[in-house]
Amino acid sequence: MNQELVELMKAEEQNKAQRVPEHTMNALNNYIYHQMPPGWFLEAVLTNNLKEAFGRADAFNTQNMFALIAHCYNNIPSIAWGSVENYNNWLKRGKE
Repeated sequence: MNQELVELMKAEEQNKAQRVPEHTMNALNNYIYHQMPPGWFLEAVLTNNLKEAFGRADAFNTQNMFALIAHCYNNIPSIAWGSVENYNNWLKRGKE
């Protein structure tokens, strides 16, 4: 088997292994369904602050950041994330 094919197969396996950690999904679900603040790391993700997100992430979330962003993009309403304004407005919904 040539080296290029081996590298491609390794990359594919690594992509399959990426997933959103369970503790992160729990915090996201509480944010989405109950408008509960999700913590400093997810606040950075949800407000579109990539630098802070990586700086605040634990090892699991650092390794799976792509999967987390893909999950947010595909599953979270756009009015709930993407900017500080969207984030704050979403949290206010829980206080109304």
